[in-house]
Amino acid sequence: MWAVILLLWGILLSCQSAPETISRPDWADVTLYATGFGAIPKWTPEDRIRGIQAAKIGAARQLEEKMLLLTTDSGEPFREKVIKEKLMQKVSAYVREAEVVAIENKPEGVEILSRLSLGDPFKAALGLLKRKELSPPQRLQEGSY
Repeated sequence: MWAVILLLWGILLSCQSAPETISRPDWADVTLYATGFGAIPKWTPEDRIRGIQAAKIGAARQLEEKMLLLTTDSGEPFREKVIKEKLMQKVSAYVREAEVVAIENKPEGVEILSRLSLGDPFKAALGLLKRKELSPPQRLQEGSY
């Protein structure tokens, strides 16, 4: 059982994405992964919770850095766009909502794997998603329902 879990964990870590240096339309297919570690001096429930929180913070920092290294569709580094448009608080808030994929206890603490998908939800959170134009309502014709 543990061998299968370790094998899956290794596969997940080997799929960890590197910082993107190319532009991708709408970032719809970009998923960032990061690991964080939290030390646990004593294995009490309170210390484990603190360790998990520290690991989440570490993973969030990595995700934020990876995100800021991306390039926008216009070729501008995303970091510059964030600074220019004062979006850092929104970026940080979005990163804090990253999904925790795995939590692994280690002898000296706890390690988590976080995943963050970019695309329309990300663009909407930053206020960058263009609104879709709605077509005017069609008039009902006689005999239609």
